[in-house]
Amino acid sequence: MTALDPAVLEEPWEFFRGLRDHAPAFEVPGMNAYLVTRYEDVSRIVLDPQTFSSELEFGTGLSFLPATPEKEAALAEGGYRWVPTLGFTDPPVHRRVRTAVQKGFSVRRVRQLEGVVQRLCDEIMDGLDPTGVIDYAQQVALQLPVMVIGESLGVAREDRARFNGWSDAVLARLGEQVTEEQDLELIGQYVDAERYFEAQIAQRRERRTDDLLSDLVQAQRDAEDPIADEELMSIVSFLPVAGSRTSAGLIGTTMHHLLAHPEDLAGARADDAFLDAVIEETLRMQSPIQAWFRRTTREVELGGVTIPANTRLLVAFASANRDERRFGCPGDFRAGRENIKEHLAFGRGPHLCPGATLARAETRIATRTFLRRFPEVRPAPGERPRFHPNLVHRMLDTLPVVVTPR
Repeated sequence: MTALDPAVLEEPWEFFRGLRDHAPAFEVPGMNAYLVTRYEDVSRIVLDPQTFSSELEFGTGLSFLPATPEKEAALAEGGYRWVPTLGFTDPPVHRRVRTAVQKGFSVRRVRQLEGVVQRLCDEIMDGLDPTGVIDYAQQVALQLPVMVIGESLGVAREDRARFNGWSDAVLARLGEQVTEEQDLELIGQYVDAERYFEAQIAQRRERRTDDLLSDLVQAQRDAEDPIADEELMSIVSFLPVAGSRTSAGLIGTTMHHLLAHPEDLAGARADDAFLDAVIEETLRMQSPIQAWFRRTTREVELGGVTIPANTRLLVAFASANRDERRFGCPGDFRAGRENIKEHLAFGRGPHLCPGATLARAETRIATRTFLRRFPEVRPAPGERPRFHPNLVHRMLDTLPVVVTPR
């Protein structure tokens, strides 16, 4: 059994527990990386960018697969050189890039987006067929954040299928096993995204509009030390996955929990504050970003293992959030857990996810709207949910639900 075994990726909790107990810094066969699983070690790593760098050795573009001339040529067709930003840079570069992104996720913008979320959520609910099986994972959990981030970046409705494909391509290259032929196809998706957003950015430079993409373009224009065009393109091309898949994972797993626990479902219907607590505990137990990457800058000891300098780490937030050393009875869902805010689902320190507030809002609005629209929701009989097999990201591929309309 390996870290990339589909059975492990479906339910990784026992695998992680075994590693926490016996091999908290585990060298993953075939990945050239150590998987770090204990809360204390994970927290230490994310708070110390000097020792644990986010600057990594990539192959072609945003992938750890070895570079080849064919793949480099395919990526070059987009006209932009992929450069690391956000989760793949250290200070001071990271501060410069993050400052630009935070202007796009300002308090004003997130509040405005909450209105957009509600409008699009109502639109989705109007299109559901209450007489049949609803796949909540695809029709609500994934659809909503794709629509929200797509609208924010100026993606036309008829192009949402392409937008979704760009997100899938990034995730596959980061957290799944793909062949060289498949990798070339995925690079083609990235190039398609580059060309699309190049046109959108050019339009915003000519005429500013009231959206997230314009905020990013304006931040580049106004900054004393502006991000380069290649950095802007890398950010915008990564936002489809960062802005949709994290929220989709949280929206889906929140409903997954409520369907399995009728008492919490009733509580979430009756009390928005309780629903917020459910979302927070879901973040701990089903972290949408299961793991992320770091690199040691010097020889260091983690979990009793001496790890050489310049070694890649896979930092397992999902495991840390279920560490018995930090959370009592971590396998039990407790919406009233006293130390719930100590979870690491959105990271911590300089790389705290800038979209965390929006992801929580999307989940709250989607769950509340669905429950208010349908007085009875329950799992579809004879069908089972299925998680997407990805080491980095946790998201339901299917969540079959039947409802009773008002």
